[in-house]
Amino acid sequence: MGTSDVFDVTVIPNGVEIRPLGVTGQVTVAGDSIEIVPKYLFPEEVDNWHGSVADILAFSQTESFDLVSSATGERDVSTFVDLLAGAFADQLRDGLRHGLPTEYVRRKETAGAVRGRLVIEDLYPQVLKDPTKVVSESDELSVDTILGRVLRWAANEYAHLTTDPSVRSRLLELETRLSEASKQPPSLAQLDRLFIPPQYRRFERAVELAIWLRRNEGPSLRSDELDLQGVLISTHDLYQDFVDACLSYISRDEDWKFTSEPPTHVSTTPSNLTAYPDHVLQTSQGDLLLDSKYVVSADWDQPDNRGEKRPDLSEVYQVMAAGRAREIEDVGLVYPSVSDQYTGPWSIQGAGNPLRIHLVEIDPSSFKFRNIERFTESIQTEIHSIVHG
Repeated sequence: MGTSDVFDVTVIPNGVEIRPLGVTGQVTVAGDSIEIVPKYLFPEEVDNWHGSVADILAFSQTESFDLVSSATGERDVSTFVDLLAGAFADQLRDGLRHGLPTEYVRRKETAGAVRGRLVIEDLYPQVLKDPTKVVSESDELSVDTILGRVLRWAANEYAHLTTDPSVRSRLLELETRLSEASKQPPSLAQLDRLFIPPQYRRFERAVELAIWLRRNEGPSLRSDELDLQGVLISTHDLYQDFVDACLSYISRDEDWKFTSEPPTHVSTTPSNLTAYPDHVLQTSQGDLLLDSKYVVSADWDQPDNRGEKRPDLSEVYQVMAAGRAREIEDVGLVYPSVSDQYTGPWSIQGAGNPLRIHLVEIDPSSFKFRNIERFTESIQTEIHSIVHG
């Protein structure tokens, strides 16, 4: 299929077995939608995984995603992309109610009369080529700007991705209103520099959903032989950003200092060896360094076995090395599920820090955006017990 970096495909007697490699979301193959649920959102525990992922993304506020309130899982949808497409359609429709997003664009043309300003530097070459025409330029209002292009592209892309006919119809109608803009999407570099003028801030949420789709549309799925449409998110990044949001939320309440992925020099000679631990909390009682891991059990199909697997030594080595470099006594690993049999922490033998390694449970399957405080209370209690000893 040409997707070895996204799916592990194995030929079996009756067809093929497809296993996603660290991604979640949705992809369409031959007209059929394949949805990939995050491993930590267990189907028997989460009724609406689409809404659950939407809530997680809304809370995490990752760099490439700022989910709007209309997409927090309340709408009745059949696929994950339907949720995003419906939210984008709502936001774009509301923005266009007040008119098209136009800007003055400078256009140059060669004609028999001057329109706007005469381009002096092109005068002599044009006289030699055709003395009956001159080159002039003018400023005119146009929808064909980076803002207009990304909105039109996203309307078309979401229309092709969604399985909801009513949402598709609305998106194609909205795209028609933006037809003056080019169909070619802006580059990611252009989107990084995109400035939305104050008079068009009403399109801000639609732009966020458009840029998020542009970043996560899965270009690795497309080749000369194959064109798969989909929206894919790194499962690890989804979980790590969620843990970041939880710890940041608690730190503001406790007046702690929280840092995500601070550079940590493990060694300086003969050359720098730098680690980037996922999360560091600095409190008046001591510091805590944590790494988040979204896989906790070899067998996710049996609920009774979840969380029983001990952490891999490679994961322990990473967090230990960063803890030693930062002279932190307590380090830990954050999982979606920790076994009830765990009674830690483990006391580390030998001299020097870290002295203890902890397991911390932060389970996204029980998270609701409208109930953030209640969700973070148990995490706050657990962190307190660690830093207070």
